[in-house]
Amino acid sequence: SEEISNVHAIAYSVGDCEVTNEAHHGTPSQRKCATVWGSSLADSDRGRKLKLQDVAKEFESWYTKIDKMDDSCDYPTKSSSAISGSLSTWLVTAAAANFIAMLF
Repeated sequence: SEEISNVHAIAYSVGDCEVTNEAHHGTPSQRKCATVWGSSLADSDRGRKLKLQDVAKEFESWYTKIDKMDDSCDYPTKSSSAISGSLSTWLVTAAAANFIAMLF
C-alpha cells in the first residue's frame, strides 16, 4: 500500500553511511529493510501474537543477516508489495519501525 511504501521511504531517507560514528542508526538500505521486515511480521498472523520481547529476539536474529541483503531487501524478507494496506497493519508497522529505530 502507499502508506507502507511511505514508511519504507522515510526510513530510507533518514539512514546514513557513517558506520564508524557511534550515533549511526543504520544505512538507508538497512533502515528500509528493517521496516520491510517489521511490516511483514506485523502483517502475519504469527506476528500479531508475539510478545515484544519475542519481536526483539526475532529482530536480533534477522539483523545478523542484514549485510547479505540487497537494496530491494530480497533476502531474507518478502517484498513489500505483498503487504496489505489495512490501517491496523500500518499502525503496527509504524510501532515496529519506532521500536527498531530504538535498537540501532
